Amino acid sequence: MNKKLGLLAILVIIILVAFGFFMSHSSSTKEILVGESKFVIPSEYQEQNVSNHLVKITSGDNIYFINENNNSNITYFVDFYVNHKNVTENKSVNVSHLMYGDSDIYKAVVNDNASIVHYWFLKNGKCYEIYTGTANSNTDNLILDIIKS
Repeated sequence: MNKKLGLLAILVIIILVAFGFFMSHSSSTKEILVGESKFVIPSEYQEQNVSNHLVKITSGDNIYFINENNNSNITYFVDFYVNHKNVTENKSVNVSHLMYGDSDIYKAVVNDNASIVHYWFLKNGKCYEIYTGTANSNTDNLILDIIKS
């Protein structure tokens, strides 16, 4: 009887430890609306609606903006941004084209400041832009998770 009780106690402890591990490592998320599309962001990010088409999300020093453009021509927005940086600010920009699942994503990084990053992609027939001036080693993963949501 004591042996069965001991095994039951060990089993309960294992279940509680596994449950605690799962809960501490599970990532809770929340849904936000930007223009006409919904996105999922980590729950630790705070949402601030700047306008109907622009949302600012922040977590500590990490600040991102998600903007809905009223057009589906990604290259127009990428070219406009690159030309603006080149002509107005005399900055060079490195643009890369990524495929993530079925999504075409353009990523632009200002060459002399890698913390300034812009991403453009299509969702629900509109071009969306996510940008930050506080990019870090986790930025690409966060943005790709937001885009696939």
